[in-house]
Amino acid sequence: MDGVHRWSAYKATGVTEPEVIIKNLDGVDPLLYAAKKAIGPQQLTEEEARKTARRAFQNNPSLTSSEIGKAIGRSRQAVDSYIADLRAATQMELDLKIFRKRLGQARETIRNHLAKMPELANQPKADLSRGFTVAQVAEKHGWTEPMVWSLSLEGKDDLERFKELGWGLRTWDLWDWNDCDRRFGDDWPGRIPAQLIAHILYYFSRQKDLVFDPMGGGGVTPDVCLAFNRGCWSLDMIDRPDARPEIEPYYWDLKGDFKKGRKTSGFFNSKQKPDLIIIDPPYFDKKRDDYAQKSISMLPRHLV
Repeated sequence: MDGVHRWSAYKATGVTEPEVIIKNLDGVDPLLYAAKKAIGPQQLTEEEARKTARRAFQNNPSLTSSEIGKAIGRSRQAVDSYIADLRAATQMELDLKIFRKRLGQARETIRNHLAKMPELANQPKADLSRGFTVAQVAEKHGWTEPMVWSLSLEGKDDLERFKELGWGLRTWDLWDWNDCDRRFGDDWPGRIPAQLIAHILYYFSRQKDLVFDPMGGGGVTPDVCLAFNRGCWSLDMIDRPDARPEIEPYYWDLKGDFKKGRKTSGFFNSKQKPDLIIIDPPYFDKKRDDYAQKSISMLPRHLV
């Protein structure tokens, strides 16, 4: 705690082993304790107060402006001005995690912060407006491509989104694609074309609808929902919290009951009724050996 000044004073008097007092702060932020007790609020210059407030917030973002202000002898409003950009960055990082975790809810959250924090959130938009591609902007800012597409396509209707993505709209009732669009979803067994999900969304849902995907797999459905301004509530038996935190780990047992995965109970009761349910069935023969004998993949196809 500000030991340099004391050590210098002891050295000046020839003392080589100064007496020390060890104090348990009981959860009090050490930097603020030092500011209040060791330095003294009235002795802090404006620059010192600003630096102390910023360091304290960086060490502990849960501190309020009032708590910091009391320690450094400044008003809450002054502290707000000191740490506004740090708080914005912290909130944006949190929102981006939520954005991937709960796509439908977080879209509104991030839009609110886009208006409040242009110096942070508008950087990807600025790069897009300067002619950078979605892939380039995603790589530069560490976002996924579907997240950048959601910004690039903001305010556009579904037909405009099809055009921007380079997909033609199939108006007939037989849809066929040669390959999956690698911009959406992970490399996954039984991966389905993102164009298929986009057509389902176009014909059977509206923007801002909630889509339920109980067999999330590699994440094609949540990715396309993000690009097409739909919320997505997605489940899968495989839990991948690092790669796909928005897909909840859930599965049915052989009696048809839901069992909990990583998350808390009451998960289904906490959700609103979906506007559209997309079920991509198991892979049948391709993954036959990976499923239980009485699982849905073993049922006759006319019953599935």
